[in-house]
Amino acid sequence: MKLLLLLGILAFGLSACGDDAPADEEPVVISLNNFNSKTSNNDDPSNNANNVNNANNVSANNVNNVNNANNVNNVNNVNPNNNPMMGPTLCPQTACAGGQSCVDGACVPNGALRFSVVWDSDADIEIVVKTPAGDELSAGFSGHRLDGCAADSCVDGAASVASIVWNQLPQQGIYEYWAVNRGTTNAQVRFEVVQGGQLKVGTNALANGGATQSSTTCIGSTIGTTIADCEAAAFDALPCLEKLDTLGVQYSAWNYSTQTTSGNQCLVDNPIYVSSNINGITYNYVGEAPASIAMACPLAVQLHKFADILKTYNINQVSHIGVFNCRMISGTNLVSEHGYARAIDFAEFRTPNGQRYNLFDHWEHDTNNPQTPEGQVLIDIALDAINQGIFNIILTPNYNAGHDDHFHMDLTPGAQYIGLVQPKPTMSSDEAHWDALCP
Repeated sequence: MKLLLLLGILAFGLSACGDDAPADEEPVVISLNNFNSKTSNNDDPSNNANNVNNANNVSANNVNNVNNANNVNNVNNVNPNNNPMMGPTLCPQTACAGGQSCVDGACVPNGALRFSVVWDSDADIEIVVKTPAGDELSAGFSGHRLDGCAADSCVDGAASVASIVWNQLPQQGIYEYWAVNRGTTNAQVRFEVVQGGQLKVGTNALANGGATQSSTTCIGSTIGTTIADCEAAAFDALPCLEKLDTLGVQYSAWNYSTQTTSGNQCLVDNPIYVSSNINGITYNYVGEAPASIAMACPLAVQLHKFADILKTYNINQVSHIGVFNCRMISGTNLVSEHGYARAIDFAEFRTPNGQRYNLFDHWEHDTNNPQTPEGQVLIDIALDAINQGIFNIILTPNYNAGHDDHFHMDLTPGAQYIGLVQPKPTMSSDEAHWDALCP
């Protein structure tokens, strides 16, 4: 048996939105053409399944086969559709060194991350991977980046593999990948994405000329990281004003000059005026018409999220009694969260049909189990907001007399607290100001 292995290193500079990839850890591009003829035993899909289960002691769904001799995770090729054209040519148990996988008869390094395309004919296939930074990396045959398979030496029916491998986990984020058929021969292709020695993605496609439809996967710190995780992480990494732009929140500059109270500065993070309509919820100061609100940018982001909670109760209007107020917390030497424009006091919530949920009129005191529908909605809003991490501190009318007519909700860093019925939890000295917060 003869195996031709060509290794090359692409000198791509990968920039990162998060952690930068080490300069000496650029992806390795691997193109392999396997000239091993598949035996009739391996060409039979039923025998393939038996070989996978018996020789490797794994099932089609179990791709994490630990090679005892090498003490590494050896990902054996999977055959999702039991297609004989895509069936694996199994490597002997000792054929692949530690940190490698047997892919259609070829030993391929896993690295920390590997993207591979496998095809079933003498087609000229190239794999392309687009990184979160926008760089497009490719590996293939016939003069495209690497010439690992001359046109007259690709044996029909022999498996061919092209891979891009990182030895250390690269920039985390969403990776897009696809295959390009540079020739005229149709081919069945299979993609593999292997992270940390475990198969993350295994899918089939048909390359009839041109490119296959692209797919995406999230590469994070663990193999279980999802696209949603990636999108959330990418959003969280944005500067605050860019978050508002992404969310479509309307705002304008607030030319705030830092105020002081009792010798302490009231610093506001990205001071802005936010439109009275935030994600479909209209805000007004009690007794006044809707108007824009001066606040710190992080509060605007959280109010956009809070709107999704309010909509579940068919609420579209909110009355508040204040956001920014440069003052100390009564009886302390601490600046109130209102002094940082990171707190808002809610007085009433309303629905399009005129239903009101007023804190002064409808909150049921001295109980966490209200008996009226209005009281239940109010306490549910507060619980949803704290449980979903929208606000870090929520003080209700059950907290103390100073909050008898409103919810106080703020973004105190590192806190998670809701003030309901006594007794309240023991508070550290840094948290003692929660008990003293007043409107």
